[in-house]
Amino acid sequence: MYSISYQRIWGSVLFLLMHCISPALFAQEAQKVTLRSALSTLEQRFQVSFSYDNAIQPEQYIQLPKNITTLDDHLQYLTLNHQLNFRKMGRKVIAVTKADRTIRVSGVVRDSLSGSVLRGATIYLQSEKTQFRSDQQGEYAFNLPDTYIGKKMQISYVGYNRAEIIVNTTYQEVRMTSADQSMEEVIITNTYEGPKLREETVGSVFSLNAKELQTSRPLESIDKMLEGLVPGLYVETNTALGTPVKINIRGQGTLSAMSASSRTTSSQPLFVIDGVPMQEQEKGDAGSNFNQETLLNPLAGINPMDIASVTVLKDAAATTIYGANAANGVILITTKSGRSGSPRVQASFQTGVSTFINRLQLLSGPQYYEVLKETYMNGGMSESTAKNLAGSSTIDTDWFALTSRNANYTNIHASVSGGKEGNNYFLSIGYRDQQNASPGNGLKQYTGQFRYQNKISEKLRLTSTFTPTFMQRKGLDNFANNAYIPPNLAPYNTDGSFATFSNTPNPLAVLAYNSDESQTFTANAHFDLQYDITPSLYIRGAAGGNIFQSKQEIYQSGQVPPTNTVGGRLRIYNRQNYNYTSFLQAGYRPNFSEDHRMLIILGTEIRDQYSSLLFGSGSGFSYEKIRELSLATNKLSASSKISDATVSYYTQMNYDFKSKYYATLSGRADQSSLFGGDKQMAVNVAVGLGWNISSEDFLAESDIIDFLRLRTSFGSTGNSRIGSYASRGMYDIGSDYLGQVGARPSSQAAPNPDLGWETNYKTNIGIDISVLDRLHFTAEFYQNDVRNLIAQVRIPLETGYSSIPVNTGNMRNRGIDLSLAVDWFKEKPVTWRSSFIAGWNKNKVLSFNNPLADQYAGTNVDEVGNAHRVGYSTNTIWGVRWAGVDPDTGEERFYTPSGETVNRVGIRALRTSAYVPLGNSLPAIQGGVVNTLSWKNMTLSFNIQYQLGGDRLVATTRLQDGLNLDHSNMAVNILDRWRTPGDITTVPKLSRLPPSAITNSSRYLYDMTHVKLSNLAFSYTLNKELVQRLRLPNLSASFNVNNLLYWYKDKSPEGRNGIRELRFNYPETRNFSLGLQMTL
Repeated sequence: MYSISYQRIWGSVLFLLMHCISPALFAQEAQKVTLRSALSTLEQRFQVSFSYDNAIQPEQYIQLPKNITTLDDHLQYLTLNHQLNFRKMGRKVIAVTKADRTIRVSGVVRDSLSGSVLRGATIYLQSEKTQFRSDQQGEYAFNLPDTYIGKKMQISYVGYNRAEIIVNTTYQEVRMTSADQSMEEVIITNTYEGPKLREETVGSVFSLNAKELQTSRPLESIDKMLEGLVPGLYVETNTALGTPVKINIRGQGTLSAMSASSRTTSSQPLFVIDGVPMQEQEKGDAGSNFNQETLLNPLAGINPMDIASVTVLKDAAATTIYGANAANGVILITTKSGRSGSPRVQASFQTGVSTFINRLQLLSGPQYYEVLKETYMNGGMSESTAKNLAGSSTIDTDWFALTSRNANYTNIHASVSGGKEGNNYFLSIGYRDQQNASPGNGLKQYTGQFRYQNKISEKLRLTSTFTPTFMQRKGLDNFANNAYIPPNLAPYNTDGSFATFSNTPNPLAVLAYNSDESQTFTANAHFDLQYDITPSLYIRGAAGGNIFQSKQEIYQSGQVPPTNTVGGRLRIYNRQNYNYTSFLQAGYRPNFSEDHRMLIILGTEIRDQYSSLLFGSGSGFSYEKIRELSLATNKLSASSKISDATVSYYTQMNYDFKSKYYATLSGRADQSSLFGGDKQMAVNVAVGLGWNISSEDFLAESDIIDFLRLRTSFGSTGNSRIGSYASRGMYDIGSDYLGQVGARPSSQAAPNPDLGWETNYKTNIGIDISVLDRLHFTAEFYQNDVRNLIAQVRIPLETGYSSIPVNTGNMRNRGIDLSLAVDWFKEKPVTWRSSFIAGWNKNKVLSFNNPLADQYAGTNVDEVGNAHRVGYSTNTIWGVRWAGVDPDTGEERFYTPSGETVNRVGIRALRTSAYVPLGNSLPAIQGGVVNTLSWKNMTLSFNIQYQLGGDRLVATTRLQDGLNLDHSNMAVNILDRWRTPGDITTVPKLSRLPPSAITNSSRYLYDMTHVKLSNLAFSYTLNKELVQRLRLPNLSASFNVNNLLYWYKDKSPEGRNGIRELRFNYPETRNFSLGLQMTL
């Protein structure tokens, strides 16, 4: 208080002194010029722009001093000596006569329905970049030249439509209406604070609303829709319905699994749905009956049409607040909420069909007969014996056609929303029936969504969300066995019964008698309560959780091999997963001044996870129509329970000065039961800085640059998803020791009480720029250093274990994310926007503290081509270099490390010492292009996804040179085999004799560079006047196609298979759908 009074006194003294002495000083050296000429001189000298009202006479003569060096001194001189007032607004200076002076503009900003004040609303002056904000009472007040009377001002606030008012001298009450959550300016950056304007974000945040996600596409889960839409996000889709999808954000976040049976730290991002983290699904003990359970995708329990937005958090400034599980990024999913007003009813119906594309070309019956006969003869058989063993030369069964179909698709969705006086609701139901083009596979979903926002009082607000889903999945995923049955076998006997084969089951009998069905119930609930103690201080509590209950029944009939010898087999997996989370926090917004804004959050969070699995199996069913374990002759059962808990403490401070300079500081401490001893606690901190350069005076008047911002951040995040009890070790109870129940070490890993957290240190530098209100560009450079990597290290089997998890080594991901949006046309009736995204990532293992961690997945050259090697990417494909086919003998040849060529026997003797890096599965660049064009009532959009670089090792039995030909069909590529000396070919001599084919060789390496037209959509909305005249609801119709076209760099040879056909275990599908949408 005293310092302010002291400053005011001295200010008054200085002002009086200036009045007394400044005219004498300024008059010492002055020149007489017109006001117009003087202001023009000042414009050129100080790079400003002057304007003045009609009351000023620009031709009047004034004295312009020569010895004044600053613009402010010039303006002060003119104010004191020529009865003028000046108002600086960025690079623009407004001159008015002292008689006009200025006016006081003031008012209050309120919610249109509840009347509650809106703190921090932004007030923009038309054609100016100067901003003002409402205070803690929602009020604003500032001075303007009276020439602004009658002009327009705009008011914006997060979650509300922009308001526009006319400048006048009266105290105005501005009523703002709530906007849809999909408005582009507003994004949700984390669970613990409210939504922000895009220009206020400091971290690496990429948000998509429902329109951009195109949630009406015939895909059953939202994660599959992200492919090609987010820079730096790579989606490895799985064509099996309802199964999990692999997602990497900015590269591989941890060491990849060395084999299917080994466990490793999760590399999946953390999914948070309406504030509740989703529990990642984990299989049971590798190699046991538990491990044969089919994992389902928990995100399939969220209807895509109920989703309002998806926000991807990538850097430390955005993710550190989530701490323990945010090392691989965070994906926030926000479901739709209601809008105040009269009830709004929406309904949609879609129907469609899907069919296989990129079909693998297999041998016909006669071709298969000739190739198999030749293979037998190459092994030393006589021609007559080979003919007898090769089977029929005339039967030609197209097993692919018999075991595929045109699959139907139906999706029905309805919702109602509304509210009043600060209370709103959203309620929806949905039904989806999606068949797979492979019979015996399909998914039915019954979904619901309820969200209620209740303003209990002026200070108390409650938000509740409940999302239940019931799913029925048929997963008789037997396509690989079905399509590759020898084509010279007939499917039926002469009496019409299913034919039986010696080495493989009849796929038609499998479809008729076997089953694999799952029934799953999921529910996500969240309750959020906030109380405003004062306008600056609030307290907030939230609690939520998700439930995942699944029952899978797999029946293998006694009429079909291989279970025909045991009377059939039934396996049942009953899983229950529960995940609970709650937090309590306080938020404080200090009211320093209009120029300073700050939000400080301090809170604590508790999270519990529990999972149980009950397994039962039985064989020997005398009556197959009743499939109950109690009727089985031989029974087996097992169970497992795992749980873990985390206690966290977090804080975050957001600060901005004059909407120009932004800072975010986040910290979180997590204590997890997953780790032992003194390793349970981890602390992560991050800082982010932002500078809105376009708000500076030197850019305020730019007609080209609308927005320009620099951002940077650095900090750390943790990764605790190492699997339950990984640090403590697990044991199997129930093993038979001479008739007694005992315990034995689990086959997964030995206990390690010193096992600690992996830590990801993230650095991010970004720039955002908008030009001419049409072009919006973002570029980000990042470097993520992962330290204390967890790896499975082999140990002597005498310990009772095969490996132990240890913290060892460091890894780095470095890359660039780019996004560009261009509005070619913005004014109706024609609009056209194009969005381009690209991501480049390079991964490298920097070091290992334990040399045993530097290892290959196996010891032989035909094992998995994975490795963890210092100096190489975890995505490196390892194997041997193929030297072609010897034209004299038809044998395969391979290069040794010294450059010599050897045959299969020679290269196999070298084992992994012959391994070299063959390629990298990580694309050099991947991204997508989205175009949306609208004309009047019609909209056309198409999505393009692309991948430049990235290799795939396709070493399937369908190409292995006749090794399994006696019981499996093969690709037509085998027709190019070596047959006689002198043949020049890439397919060696066919043989069933050892040594077997070397699968990890460059022969099977393919370039995955491709471009895909992934989606094409067209919609038409009935004219509003016609709808009103006919008294119809608002109607629109749509047409949608998925996976329309492909282009690959590696072309498939004429009549042969290439990467287009070999990319998937079974072909992709192309989906066609028609839809009708109605709004009341």
